[in-house]
Amino acid sequence: MKKLITIILFTFSMQIFAQQYQVTKQKNVTLSKEQIDLENKKIEETKKEKSRAYHRAYSKEYRAKNIEKFREYERIKAREYRARNKLQATT
Repeated sequence: MKKLITIILFTFSMQIFAQQYQVTKQKNVTLSKEQIDLENKKIEETKKEKSRAYHRAYSKEYRAKNIEKFREYERIKAREYRARNKLQATT
């Protein structure tokens, strides 16, 4: 029952908001090849920059995780080394 009421309310709200929405369309809109190429280049640069930003963030997180793993590995090795030296010193 709740789902049905939700769907009905959603439908009414969409109708209310859709009445205010208008798309203006101009006739005879033409773009030159240069304008199209320029817009395509802008889109490509934006996509590349977003990709770079994502990879920078990912790489930063990945490096931080690996640095922590490396430090933990070094601590374990240092403990083993100290234990080995202590054992050799006692014998």
